[in-house]
Amino acid sequence: PARAYVAAEAYRLDDFRPFFYRTANYGRTWTKIVTGIAPDDFARVIREDPERAGVLFAGTETGLYVSFDDGARWQRLQGNLPVVPIHDLLVKDGDLVVATHGRSFWILDDITPLRQQAERVTRERVHLFTPRATVRFKADRGFPGRPKPGKNYRMPGATMITWRQVEKPETGEKIEAFVDAGKNPPDGVVVHYWLREVPDGDVTLTFFDARGKEIKTLSSAKPEPASPTGEPESEGAPIEAVSGAAPGREERKEQVVPKQRGLNRFVWNMRYPDAAKLEGDPPMDEATERGIAGPLAAPGQYRVRLRAGEETSEARFEIRVDPRVNANGQALQEQFTLALAVRDKLTETHEAINGIRRMRTQIEAWLGRAKGQRELRALERSGRAVSAKLREVEGELVQWRARTRSETLSWPIRLNAKLAALAGMVSAADAAPTQGMRELFADLSKRVDAQLQRLAAIEKAELAEFNAAIRKEKLPPVGR
Repeated sequence: PARAYVAAEAYRLDDFRPFFYRTANYGRTWTKIVTGIAPDDFARVIREDPERAGVLFAGTETGLYVSFDDGARWQRLQGNLPVVPIHDLLVKDGDLVVATHGRSFWILDDITPLRQQAERVTRERVHLFTPRATVRFKADRGFPGRPKPGKNYRMPGATMITWRQVEKPETGEKIEAFVDAGKNPPDGVVVHYWLREVPDGDVTLTFFDARGKEIKTLSSAKPEPASPTGEPESEGAPIEAVSGAAPGREERKEQVVPKQRGLNRFVWNMRYPDAAKLEGDPPMDEATERGIAGPLAAPGQYRVRLRAGEETSEARFEIRVDPRVNANGQALQEQFTLALAVRDKLTETHEAINGIRRMRTQIEAWLGRAKGQRELRALERSGRAVSAKLREVEGELVQWRARTRSETLSWPIRLNAKLAALAGMVSAADAAPTQGMRELFADLSKRVDAQLQRLAAIEKAELAEFNAAIRKEKLPPVGR
């Protein structure tokens, strides 16, 4: 109650010195607190962090300052803030909101590191800051479509906005840069960590649920690009996985953890791992590509583990329900449970399809060798029969005839696309799944399981006989 701060200016009297003061005795005495501020950078505003006493923010004629010791020493907190007068400051929900003169608003998202004794931890080799509580909200993408060079347009609400796609130089990640709209806060759990030096090995972040079960591990290592052709490295070698993206489409890229000297920030999108992708040609349609996205984590308690070289550190954090929605934590947990089950079933379906495609590719290779050889005619007939049966199962699981979006009018979607569509419907809103969604998932699961049993029977009988025949020719057997 006895403490107060004052910012004063006298530049109209040709005195450009900064005047910041504090009192701890109801104003009986005042202490000038300007150490670290340029002598000609006059004061505009001073504010104290409402959660941590002694953390002060000051706005001057040229920018922003921060003090961790109640104003005894100041340092610049400029970042990408232009040199501009700061007329007012506000700390709101853990963000520092800056009102500039002539340059609109500038917001420093998440001042958690500043609150957690950031000055002291800079003397440590590695430090993981405790993430602040994160609100689980759904961003309105406004039917973004595929980005094209130059300007792109979107209508998330009543107003059209313009954006360009740019690439982050440090990670290569492609992000949206808005031309005529403000940027939203980070959509996810913001994890800050300090590296005094860049470690030799990879930096990893591992996320766990409340029971300690691992959700996902992300690394600073950039993922290797997939093979563009899927051709085996040598004759008779197993068929490698190939990209499931159509020509001209962007791959769904894994997030890359930054590994830079100093303060690093990573935003976990709160999603569990994606469902397995399809391999081979034709690739997935756009709806199925969207449907393979991993489910959004339910509200609750979580942990994150940082590993940098030999150093390991952990911190707990919370994901909260969006206060604007009516659904409670239980409803969103039910939604997550069903979404995870749909993802797992879609993964099982895609892995079966990928296995069928690998086996058929190998069979075709062996049939090519047997072609024209009279003594291998029986082997050729057997292989064609097995390949045809595998193709029938594949045709029930995925629509392989439709190579373009327009062709789906002639060739309807199959079980994998229906599961992907259901995944999108389950996660479309913050609400518990409907009874219809549960019944549809049970029906699709039953139909997928029937095809998987059919596939297992083919592998056990016809494929086993075919493999026995090609072993006699001293050729490697066919398998997933």
